[in-house]
Amino acid sequence: MGSSTARELIKYEEVTHITLADIEVDLAKAHESVRSSKKVSTLVLDVADFETLVTTLKGNDVVINDSAPYSKLGVSTVKAAIEAGVNYIDICDDCRVTQKMFELDESAKKANVSICTGFGGSPGITNVLAKYGADKLDEVDEIRVYWAVALSDPFGATGRTQALGQFMGNVIQYIDGKWVEVPSGSGSEEVMFLEPVGKSEVYYALHSEAVTLPRFIPMVKTVIEKGGFLPSW
Repeated sequence: MGSSTARELIKYEEVTHITLADIEVDLAKAHESVRSSKKVSTLVLDVADFETLVTTLKGNDVVINDSAPYSKLGVSTVKAAIEAGVNYIDICDDCRVTQKMFELDESAKKANVSICTGFGGSPGITNVLAKYGADKLDEVDEIRVYWAVALSDPFGATGRTQALGQFMGNVIQYIDGKWVEVPSGSGSEEVMFLEPVGKSEVYYALHSEAVTLPRFIPMVKTVIEKGGFLPSW
């Protein structure tokens, strides 16, 4: 994810330097445009080492945290960004972690740091679409977010762990004006997506739209988030 983010950022003139940091850095796996860009440098960094992370972040304009699983590295990296005084972005999809991040709101404000979480496809683009639609309506009672991912996609070890984690333990939904926990993998529905996805079974999952959308669309009474894999299992 990090190298893909860099691939997009190097296109912008206002972006003058990007540091790709990881516990193991292998630019050979990155896109050619990233490997050859004079804007890009690399750094070996253990994100779990809090003090080193804070020191490394200082002096940067923004940190983009693409490190998963967010259940281990999400909240601590936000805290490091706040301590370093650096704005923060991530693609966190974990509703439980996102809920904990919101608890750091006052600390971020005092440090004059912006924390932007869930800047991916889902959550992320789904949030933008929901807000765009809601702003055009007089009333919004319910928002439902559905997604499906092919199991054949090249997840990698971290991606597979993250994917399976979508359906473990309880997850947060927003029902009748209250955040409630429901068993992940329950609430089965059959949904017809546009081709090439087609028909897929979806279940309550870990994604965070039910945590974020009610905060920015106050009139909504229910936000349901469900996902599934292709083929269904």
